Amino acid sequence: MVTRRMARARYFIFAAIVGVTALLGWRALQLEFDFSVDAVYFFDDPELKFYRDEVVPAFGASDNMLVLLVSADPLFATAPLAALVEAHHAIASIDGVEEVRSLVNVRVPGEREDAFTLLPLLEGGRAPQTPAQVDALAARAAHAGTVKGRLLSDDLSTTAIVVTLDPEAKSQERRRPLVEAAQRVVDEVEARAGAGVRLRLAGIPAISESITGLLRGDQVRFIPGVLAVMGLLLFFAFRSARGVALPFLATGTATLWTLGVMNLEGHSINVTNNAIVVLLLVIGVSDAVHLLARFEEEVRRQRGAGITVGKLKTVAVVTQHLGVACLLTSLTTAVGFGSLIAAKLNIIAEYGVDAAIGVLLAYVVTIGLIPALLGILPLPQPRRQDPLTRDLSDRFLSMLADFSLRHRTIVLVTAVAFTAVALYGASRVRPHDRILAELPEDHAVLETLSFASERLGGLLPFDLVIETPRGRADDPDVLEAIEALQRFVSQLSDAPRTLSVINLLGAVDASLRSPDAPPLPWSRERIAQYLLLVELDQAGRRELTPYLSDDRRLARIACFGDDMGTDRFLELDAAVRAEALRLLPADASLHVTGPLADTNRALTWVVRDMATSLALAMVIILAVMGLLFRSLRIGLLALIPNAIPVLMALGVMGFAGISLRPGTAVIFSMALGIAVDNAIHFLSRYREELTASGDVEVAVEAAVRGTGRPILYTTVMLSLGLCVLLASDFVALQHLAILGSTTFASAMVVDLLLLPVLLIWLRPR
Repeated sequence: MVTRRMARARYFIFAAIVGVTALLGWRALQLEFDFSVDAVYFFDDPELKFYRDEVVPAFGASDNMLVLLVSADPLFATAPLAALVEAHHAIASIDGVEEVRSLVNVRVPGEREDAFTLLPLLEGGRAPQTPAQVDALAARAAHAGTVKGRLLSDDLSTTAIVVTLDPEAKSQERRRPLVEAAQRVVDEVEARAGAGVRLRLAGIPAISESITGLLRGDQVRFIPGVLAVMGLLLFFAFRSARGVALPFLATGTATLWTLGVMNLEGHSINVTNNAIVVLLLVIGVSDAVHLLARFEEEVRRQRGAGITVGKLKTVAVVTQHLGVACLLTSLTTAVGFGSLIAAKLNIIAEYGVDAAIGVLLAYVVTIGLIPALLGILPLPQPRRQDPLTRDLSDRFLSMLADFSLRHRTIVLVTAVAFTAVALYGASRVRPHDRILAELPEDHAVLETLSFASERLGGLLPFDLVIETPRGRADDPDVLEAIEALQRFVSQLSDAPRTLSVINLLGAVDASLRSPDAPPLPWSRERIAQYLLLVELDQAGRRELTPYLSDDRRLARIACFGDDMGTDRFLELDAAVRAEALRLLPADASLHVTGPLADTNRALTWVVRDMATSLALAMVIILAVMGLLFRSLRIGLLALIPNAIPVLMALGVMGFAGISLRPGTAVIFSMALGIAVDNAIHFLSRYREELTASGDVEVAVEAAVRGTGRPILYTTVMLSLGLCVLLASDFVALQHLAILGSTTFASAMVVDLLLLPVLLIWLRPR
């Protein structure tokens, strides 16, 4: 009854879909890309909360800094220093840049008119004009405690310009114009500086923008590629324009709706969900193919029987037969995605919600738009059977059905053997990641980071923050612990460079004592004297604020490391915490926080997130299947053979050395949901044929022949559509193509070979 009303209301349904598409399509155009650390690795963690609530207000955000590297051999020569000065002032003039620190304006302890003061390294912010001035600058910079190792490399060949952006520019869209303006400065200054002077832009905002550009380029290249592959396969399957146009209209409309809803939710495109457009295009076409294939089958059947085809009645019959099956496939796929909401990482949870909404919207659009258009368009013209497609596929499906029925033991033993191999491969999967693991090894960002690591000890920031509840972060025992912690960190492998108030006070001490005199132990009086000397100078207070909070409750050791990987960073984290427990006073505590630390801790949740989401998805899918088919056996049947493709994908990961990380963890809940889809169509047709014949073997064979063709078509389309992503420079997309194609192909084989055997064995009704 409902399906007949839908067929009669086809014009109204079509107009309603067009109207909603116009509204949500407009919102989709406003969707932003955001690859900032805040957007990517936010999760519920005490250290992350401490960083946002305490560290950022006291010292500023570490992930909001651009770093411009200027290198030359020698650096301390007229041309490189002139380039440094020009770049410093040009970047400082960019609207949205809060502060710029470099050799141009950094101040170091010195004396003027027999009084202690903090003097700029470059007098007046101008490049030295004579060789003597250049030599004097090199000597002063080489002995400045807060300069060497951070703003200046040990070999004096590279210097950094550290650019703090407007704290309100948190999202990538807000940072993009600032990064682009800084890159223009780099290009222009380097062009004028001439040969031998190199300028490179680095820092987290520049890295994020580089990733954004890479993914934008992928979207432009691969969406047309996926559409072209799918279009060719659809034409091969249906040999008609409508066979290509209708699935594209449905999936394209559903994708626009999803992107519009994402914008309404305040979500953006990030490192995890960047393939959502391709996924929705590829996944959404499945139900459309089943609807079109069943419609053409009904039309051929009626014409073959000499029955006048009633177009609206046929549309209603097809919608009635497949509406529930398509709803069930959409629900199970949505459950697979939606189970990711249990993830601790926000980007994974948001991705699950967005993809689940997209799958359900694809069902609404497909079940509304395609029947409406089939009712509006004229009936397809009769055409000669194509032996290359239909006869060949019929023979192939008959062979599969016959093989399953005759060789059940071989099928079962083979399935068990492949499952055992997959389990062994899955046991080799390891949760290891680097922050920039998704970039190809020869990418310019990684080259710049490697260069910075060699010269300046790394650019990825994290903080060791000592908290003293009674505001005594400048007490001698705390400062001695800070000094010892810095020495301890410097002796670790992959040791990051560190800077703290100790470096500044040490520079003050060195400027006040004779060169031959050894440094004295810290005392409360001497510390108070040095801090007072620094604070009396307005510019000096600016040198102190990165390391001590105004209320003296927090002391910060700023660390700059490499993208060392989660395992190595967690080892460093544990070692530093253990050493701090030994060194710090009883009422002081250490926080290891900041972008690099918080990101690596977030990555440790990937395995637990994947296991939780898979378990949740299996339980919900089993319950939904059992309720809708009113059979626990059928619910189990839909899960058992479709858990094998997920194991196959895990096995491929293990044998190929693909690590478990956010970019790959989201694949498995998706794979489980999608793999069940073909089983649902198969089981729905099996129940229909069993009701008609009453014979299990006859029903199984008819189900293989009836649903086998669309299962073949959709699997090939899904797999080849994803394989287009193999050409991406983004590693996560390459792995999505490999693992997704493995899952879909395995699911097809299992559904057409193993599922018939299980049906005959268990004989569910």
